[in-house]
Amino acid sequence: MKKPTKEWLTEEIKGTLETHVLDDIISYMYEYRDDFSYLEIAEIFSQTVDEIAKKVAKEMQEEDEAEEDE
Repeated sequence: MKKPTKEWLTEEIKGTLETHVLDDIISYMYEYRDDFSYLEIAEIFSQTVDEIAKKVAKEMQEEDEAEEDE
């Protein structure tokens, strides 16, 4: 198998999000559309996912580094 590219990984992640998360995003948009614009909800969702993904990455990196030190 060839080494994956960022473009390939981007498409993989998009597919996963569309399959597993899109319904949740739409649900939030309908539920809170009277309080926030759709774009505001999207931005909040995006920022929150970004924070969680970076937190997980940091934790995994720290675990890898701890294993290397053993």
